[in-house]
Amino acid sequence: MANHSKPVVAAFDFDGTLTYRDSLLPFLHSIAGTKVTLINLF
Repeated sequence: MANHSKPVVAAFDFDGTLTYRDSLLPFLHSIAGTKVTLINLF
């Protein structure tokens, strides 16, 4: 059984009110690192 001591939040910004630019690549970089992100882009 999983321990869910921290809440999980998923936010989607379809109309641009939370951020003014794309955040997918910075997110992937923060999770996977530079090498893995670049390898999987191409």
